[in-house]
Amino acid sequence: MNDPCVPSPVVLRRLQAGPLGAYVDAIVGDLADRGFAAATATYALRLLADLSTWLQGQGRSVAGLDESMVEAFLRHRYQRRRPNREDHPTLARLLAQLREAAVAAPLRPAVASGEQSAIKAAFRQHLIGQRNLAPATVRRYLDTVGRFLDGRFATSPPLELGALGAQDVNRFMLEQARRYSAGHVQLLASALRGFLRFLRQTGAIATDLAHCVPAPARRQLAGLPKFMPAEDVERLLQTSNRDGPQGRRDYAILLLLARLGLRRVAEVAVLNNNYLLHQVLQIRGVSAPYATGRRRIEQVRYSWEQLARETGVRSEDLEIRVADYGMHYWTSHHPFVVPEPMTLEPTESYSRADLDDYAAVLRQISDEAYSRPEVVTTAPHRSTVHRTRQESFDDPDQWAVTWRAYLRKTGQGRG
Repeated sequence: MNDPCVPSPVVLRRLQAGPLGAYVDAIVGDLADRGFAAATATYALRLLADLSTWLQGQGRSVAGLDESMVEAFLRHRYQRRRPNREDHPTLARLLAQLREAAVAAPLRPAVASGEQSAIKAAFRQHLIGQRNLAPATVRRYLDTVGRFLDGRFATSPPLELGALGAQDVNRFMLEQARRYSAGHVQLLASALRGFLRFLRQTGAIATDLAHCVPAPARRQLAGLPKFMPAEDVERLLQTSNRDGPQGRRDYAILLLLARLGLRRVAEVAVLNNNYLLHQVLQIRGVSAPYATGRRRIEQVRYSWEQLARETGVRSEDLEIRVADYGMHYWTSHHPFVVPEPMTLEPTESYSRADLDDYAAVLRQISDEAYSRPEVVTTAPHRSTVHRTRQESFDDPDQWAVTWRAYLRKTGQGRG
């Protein structure tokens, strides 16, 4: 027997005290044979111990254990505990194991009524003929419909679809939300909406109940940690070498971020970037080939291709003109990925007013390019140094990394 599947003494006593006591060895052996992780096996044993205690309190025996009794146990359990994705699989394995040993009552296959079979057959034809859904999707839709109809009309036949109401839809979806993950419940909601629209289309119901299907909340990034543990922050701070000025600067920045919140800093940086993206795309002549209609994380590479085509003003011209306003502008790495590029990466340190000012400067320069392009192409107008000769960047004979090297290359220094 694998060690992870050895139950704790407390759980073992609870299992042995209830109706499942005679099957403890078989249950533990099954978990060991399946090779479950320690956490999964521990939870399964605790769940089965709770089931055994509940059966004993209800005066029930294992022989009468079936799906309806399992659902009754889970309803009782969920009044004081949150659902877990392992609940249904664990109890389904237990039922299968007990039935294989001829202990629990055999599974009684659900037999759909003639009316239910007819409506499901018509809905299946609709899914294949009109919506052209994949076979796997059709099966999932029909399974959802079967559960919905069974839950609503199992105790009150015949199948009166006209009696369906919003309360039936809500009740079914709440039951599914207790059993399954948010992602799976979204799939069930889509299937139920499709069925209810089909019923409305065929006149089986007078009200469009598809609007009554609640949308399960599934927030993106909700599972990300809200904070870093103190020990992780300490390890991060220790990565800075404080022997030099750069290391001390990095340490000071990290220390401030740790106190103000690293997650908040990241959120503000992403918010700034997407806010500036929205502002820049309102400017004439600019586009974002890789970001149109999408949210970006830390930077956006824009293109002034339209502006260059319509006015002759290029991105390098805008770069120099922006300097007249005391602001920074960067085109892109070489070679360019997009024509006439502009790369902006606002960080968390910029305020909304800063971003508005920057967008206003770009808008002003764009207007100048369309009305008076020479103002942009002859920039800068407020700088002591005019334009650099771009061709010298590609000539190694003109490169001079230091001032002394420049003097030697120009013949002004000692050889």
